[in-house]
Amino acid sequence: SFHVVDNDSYLSVDRLKHVHTFLSKDISSVITETSPLDIALASKKCLVGQPVTLGKLKHGVLRIALGADMVNHIYRGTKTMTELVLEDAIIMRKLLLILNHWEPLCAKFIDIPVHHHLPAPPVKEANNSSSMWDFSVKDNQCGSALRALLTSGHELYPRMVMYDLDAVDIAFQTLVAPFPSHFDYRFNVSSCPLSFFLRRAIENDIGLTCSSVVEVQHALRLGCAPHKITFTSPVKTRRQIAYSIDMGVEVNADSFEELDIIREHAQQLFQSNFPECTPRYAGELPRIGVRVHFTQQSDHAWMTGIPMTPENRAKLVQLFKESPWLSGLVLATYVKGEDSLMHDIAAGANLLCDLANEIDAVVGETRVKVLNLGCGLEAHYDTDRVYPTFGEFVETLHAEAPKIFERNGRTVLTEHGDYVSAKVGWTTSDVEHVRFHQVESTLDESRQTVVIDSGADVLTRLPNSTYKHRISVYKDNGEPSTATSTMQSIACIGEPLHHEWSSRKVSLPLMERGDIVVLHDTGCNIGTMYHGANGQPAPPVYGYRRHNEKLHVVLLKPAETPEQVMQLWG
Repeated sequence: SFHVVDNDSYLSVDRLKHVHTFLSKDISSVITETSPLDIALASKKCLVGQPVTLGKLKHGVLRIALGADMVNHIYRGTKTMTELVLEDAIIMRKLLLILNHWEPLCAKFIDIPVHHHLPAPPVKEANNSSSMWDFSVKDNQCGSALRALLTSGHELYPRMVMYDLDAVDIAFQTLVAPFPSHFDYRFNVSSCPLSFFLRRAIENDIGLTCSSVVEVQHALRLGCAPHKITFTSPVKTRRQIAYSIDMGVEVNADSFEELDIIREHAQQLFQSNFPECTPRYAGELPRIGVRVHFTQQSDHAWMTGIPMTPENRAKLVQLFKESPWLSGLVLATYVKGEDSLMHDIAAGANLLCDLANEIDAVVGETRVKVLNLGCGLEAHYDTDRVYPTFGEFVETLHAEAPKIFERNGRTVLTEHGDYVSAKVGWTTSDVEHVRFHQVESTLDESRQTVVIDSGADVLTRLPNSTYKHRISVYKDNGEPSTATSTMQSIACIGEPLHHEWSSRKVSLPLMERGDIVVLHDTGCNIGTMYHGANGQPAPPVYGYRRHNEKLHVVLLKPAETPEQVMQLWG
C-alpha cells in the first residue's frame, strides 16, 4: 500500500478513485508526450486494488496486491519476481503521466457537472469536397487502387470488395473529433460486421451497437469491452437478455415486457449471489436503457421503442423510481421527410432531455445517466461527397438541442452505421456478357445489356427499385474507359430468394466483355459479408493504404468457397 503525493499533498480517496480509473484505461489519446515509451505506458492497462483509507487519515492509499495468480506464476516458473517488480515500476511511471495530465484526463473520462455552460459552436466549414470532414473515397481515386490490386499478385475474382484503410481511419476520427468530452460513440455492427472494420472502431475507442446476440458475441470475440457494447435488438429472448447481462453488456429494452424479463433476471442474479444478507438489486448490473419514441402519428402499425403516450410516460417514470438498475433513455427517431433526419434527432433529443429531467425530479436524484440519441446520419449515394458532415450535425444540435451539451453528469451516446462505412468501400465486377438488341431510334433506349457478377445482394436500392450506387467503367488493365458514353442496361441477379433479373439503364462508356465495372459506396452492404442469392459466394475483401507514395494492397477476408456455402445447407 502506498500514498500518492501531488503538489506536496496526499491525494484523497475520491481522487485516488479517479487515479484507479485512469490506470485501468488506455489514456494515449490524451497525453501530449510523443516518445514511444510514454505512448506505450499510456496504453498499458494497469490493474491495482481499489483505494482505501487507513485508520483516521483523511487521505487514502492505493494497493498493489500479491494475488494468487502472481504466486502461481512464480511457483510454476512461468514468470520471475523481476518481471512482477517491473510491472510495479510500470504502474509508478504511468502514475506520473496521469498526474501530469490530470485536467484533460478528468475532462475526457470523468463526469464533472457544469450547468449552463455550453461550448462554443463549431466553426461552419466551407461547403466543398475538400472539407476536413469528408472521408469519402472519390470516384477518381479508384483507378490507382484497382491497378495496384491487379498487379499485386493477389488472386483475382469476378467480384471483389475494396476498402481504403486510410479513409476508414479518417471516418472514425471524424466521428469523434467535433463532439465534446461527455459524448460517447457506437458503430452499428450490422452496417459492416467485417472483423477488420470493427477492430478499427474499437481501437478508436468507439463502442459497438449489436442487433443480434451473435453480433454481441462477435463484438466480445474481437475484444470490445463489454460496457462499450449495446444490445439493442427490437426482439430479444429471455436467454439472450440473460446472456448479455451476465456478460456485462449494455441492454436497451424495447418494451415493458422486456423490462419485466430484465427485472426477473436481476432478482435471480442478486438473490443467488447474496441469498440472505443482501437487499434486492444490490450490486451492479450493466447499464440498462429503455428505447422510447415520441411519434404521435405514424404510417407504420409497429415501431421500435415504447410510445410516449401520457399513460406510458407515467408508467415509465414510476418504473425508473422503483428500479435503481435503470439508467438510460434511448431515442427511436422517426424520419418525417427527406433531409429532416438531423432536425428529427435534435427535436427528439430535446424531448429525451425533458423526460430525463422529469424522471430525476420524481426519483430525487440523477437516475438517468445516459441519453442515447439513437439512429445516426444516413449515407447519400448520389455523390462522392459526405453530407451532411459531423461538424454540421454538431452545429445543428447546438442550435436546436442545447440541453444535451450541459455537463450534468450524463453521457450522451450517438450511434452511426452506413454513414461511416458506405463511402470508404467499393466493389469491382467483371463484365461477363454483352447482349445486343434492336431498338427504335429514340436516344434514351439502351442498345445493349451488360451482365455483371454483382447482384442485388450487393446493391442498396431505392423504394422505386432503382439502384443508388454510382458506377464507373475501367478496362481490364485498370485504366478508365475512354469509349463514347451511350445509353445501356446493366443486368444483375435479382433480390435474394427471388429467381429474377434486375436491370438499370445508365449512360456510361460503351462496355465490352472483360471491362471492369466499379460500384461506388458499397462499404456497408451486407452482400460483401456472406453468400448472396442462389448461393453466390461472398467475394474477397481487400484493403489498401498509401505508404511512401505507393499503394499497398492486403487481403482482409478471403473469398467464400462453394464448400462453405453448401455447409450452411446441411
